[in-house]
Amino acid sequence: MMDRQQQANSPRTKDSDRIGKILTVCHTAFIFVTLIIVGRLFYLQYIYQPDDRSVRYLTPRASKAVIEPARGAILAEDGRILAMSAPIYDIYLDCTVGKVSSKGLNDKAKARRDSLENVWDLKAQKLAEGLHEILGAKSAVEYYNLIRNGRDNNKKYVKICIGVDRKTYNRLCELPLFNEKSNNGGMIVEKNNIRLYPYEKLARRTIGFVRNNKAVTNNSYVGIEGKFNSYLHGKDGVEYLRKIDRIHRVHDNDSSYVKAVDGYDVRTTLN
Repeated sequence: MMDRQQQANSPRTKDSDRIGKILTVCHTAFIFVTLIIVGRLFYLQYIYQPDDRSVRYLTPRASKAVIEPARGAILAEDGRILAMSAPIYDIYLDCTVGKVSSKGLNDKAKARRDSLENVWDLKAQKLAEGLHEILGAKSAVEYYNLIRNGRDNNKKYVKICIGVDRKTYNRLCELPLFNEKSNNGGMIVEKNNIRLYPYEKLARRTIGFVRNNKAVTNNSYVGIEGKFNSYLHGKDGVEYLRKIDRIHRVHDNDSSYVKAVDGYDVRTTLN
């Protein structure tokens, strides 16, 4: 009996009891904090309703955009194309992508910044050479000066070329800077569709013509393009875009989306 009483009063037993109490308190505190966090998350997720003004000011506004369908082709009796739509591309360059200001940087950060600028400059020189080889509108030096000037003056929308076809566009995408993501290289592409007539003026009045994928009429139809415009044009789609910066817009996943329906081809008896 005395041995048990002495063991209960021993310092080691008292220390064990104290540690056990501390662990119990800590465990209870952790459970309590966890319940508070879970309850707060549940409140924010299912109960809390933010102020309408805050939502309006903090949420990027989405703008409605029309998705233009691919216009159908007009075919001859034997299947040859008399009129067709083809994409063309306008190419621009955001020269500020990846540029870091030297203000407030220490010597080590400035050295790293200068190193990155040298890498960008070498890519710009190779890009200028490629633009001269593919486009030929300017010399390599002129293209480089255009890009370098855009970099020095923080230009976000430097025009490189307008109205290039798909084949040329694919070649341009292989050039330095252009072969990187837009957030890294700065390439900006605007796609448009134009109407092509392989036989040029041959039977043009019969085939007709359109502007902006709409029939051009003056209280009358203009050729097959106008007469069958509702079939050739297809149905416009609708999407909502929100801005992520001054230039770029992306699809707003919280908004509705209507897919465009491409137009039908029209086969004629022309030969």
